Amino acid sequence: MQLLTAFILFCGELIQKPDQFKRNSQIINMGQIKILIMLVVTGLFLINASCKSKSEKQAQNKDIQQKVWLEKNKFVVIEVENADGGYTHTDWVLSTKPEGWTGTGYLIWKGDAIQGEGTEVLAYDDTEDSRKLTYHIQITNPGAYYIKVRNYHVGKGSGDHFFDGDNDCFISVNKSDFRKQYDHNVREFTWCESGNFCNVALEAGVYEVAIGGRSFDFGADRIVLFHKDLAPEGDFGPSPHDWVNVYEWAAAPESEVVFREIE
Repeated sequence: MQLLTAFILFCGELIQKPDQFKRNSQIINMGQIKILIMLVVTGLFLINASCKSKSEKQAQNKDIQQKVWLEKNKFVVIEVENADGGYTHTDWVLSTKPEGWTGTGYLIWKGDAIQGEGTEVLAYDDTEDSRKLTYHIQITNPGAYYIKVRNYHVGKGSGDHFFDGDNDCFISVNKSDFRKQYDHNVREFTWCESGNFCNVALEAGVYEVAIGGRSFDFGADRIVLFHKDLAPEGDFGPSPHDWVNVYEWAAAPESEVVFREIE
């Protein structure tokens, strides 16, 4: 656009001051100049329109592309608020209080709770879109991968179960049924300690990971998938409080994201 503007100004000066453009004592034919100007200006307009069309097409293509988090060194870290398609169409709500989250905040489940006996597993196809957040990961090191959710909850239970009531969520890998993950640590950001969905065997390739709302007010900050070679010794030891000091994935930044065409 700047080139087009500069050329138009030049042409205007050429028309107004033809005497400045004499060469070999011959005056430039003004009719030829006008034709040349029209051709060049038309060409520049066409180039500008083509560039604009290409830019718009690239933007449209990005809208239909898929974000993919890349596994590296046998783990992949996802900030929950960066879900495919965002989270505003769901019943997950962004929060920045209390402090301790990573990324731009963490998401709190504000939809209906699914709790009680027999509700540890939820069919993927029966789960409404407003309940789930989806992500895609690319695995390069095949093997068994453990899944953990970095979370926050205040604990709404009582007695020996003071940690209960808002301490769990659902997790699914590759559109398998959602299974419960839970945490016993209250009023602090820690990794889920256990759950029915401990690990999944993954070959090299791209997979969907999804988190689903289960307990009202459960806060999800990050999701991590790590190879069994990097797994803690058992679900309850060492303590999740020590994982940051022991395991690279527990304190790593969010994994690299690339975009790919949706198949």
